[in-house]
Amino acid sequence: MNIREQIEKDFVKAYLSKDKDKVAVLGMLKSAFSNAEIARKREALGKEDVENIIKREVKQRKEGLLEWEKAGRKEEADNEREAIKILEKYLPAMLSEEEIEAEARKTITELKAASLQDMGKVMGGLMPKLKGRADGKLTRKIVEKLLRD
Repeated sequence: MNIREQIEKDFVKAYLSKDKDKVAVLGMLKSAFSNAEIARKREALGKEDVENIIKREVKQRKEGLLEWEKAGRKEEADNEREAIKILEKYLPAMLSEEEIEAEARKTITELKAASLQDMGKVMGGLMPKLKGRADGKLTRKIVEKLLRD
């Protein structure tokens, strides 16, 4: 079963169990899928497209969470946190910092990178290996630290 089918199944299950929060989040996600298909002139979405849409939605929720926290709106911030948890269940597991660092060390060795000037070369070689499994900002921070040492 692909991610989209799982989301549809979970939506129906949440609807029948009257889980309003989950229904709202998954309904919004289903709408995002439909909008993407309409923009592509009804071309079906692939696995990578579905994952990208979910990641975009998570990113938007995280930005919203920061805004709600700044405004001191605890209830809305909690709602965003819950939505993020629901959405992240459908994404592939992210690599830990240790796993990213190990992969970064391998790439630095392969490319014989020696200083921060090689940052672009290292990131260019590393990110395709980590695609979808690691946060770019965290990866950049780790590579920068390794190149400084």
